[in-house]
Amino acid sequence: MLIGLVIGDVVATQKVPSHEGRKILVVQPLHLDGTDRGDPVLALDAVDAGIGDRVLLTTEGFSAMTAVGGVFYAFYYDSLFPAQVFGIGRSIELILAPIVGGLGTVFGPVVGAFILTPLGELLAAAVEKLGVNSTPTFFVNGKRLAGALSIEEMEKEFAPYLKS
Repeated sequence: MLIGLVIGDVVATQKVPSHEGRKILVVQPLHLDGTDRGDPVLALDAVDAGIGDRVLLTTEGFSAMTAVGGVFYAFYYDSLFPAQVFGIGRSIELILAPIVGGLGTVFGPVVGAFILTPLGELLAAAVEKLGVNSTPTFFVNGKRLAGALSIEEMEKEFAPYLKS
């Protein structure tokens, strides 16, 4: 498979019967850095691409079916939506590993992962033991306040500790 850029389309007055009803595109194959890779090629459109779209070029049917299967797999596991897969928590975790282990070293991220992974598990166990879940939870001088408290309830709980 190759990455390509759609640079045009072709109108054909006659097509092979298996190609009838399918759009023919002019696609410029690209290197990973975005530079041209050889001459433009003709490709049958399978995804309703348009001029300016980046597409995957396959040269035989097995790759095409693998790509289609990959799309269904990605939708099934919701991995087409980066916010679900790499949300802010996961992004912070990925950034912290090399920082904790040491920037500029080969083993820095590995060391960081060995430190952060058990730490994350210990924190998760501690939070579970304390009874903290996804509902708002506050600890005020050792007293646990959980649930969606109203402003009045919060004021009542915090008032003894606030100076007038």
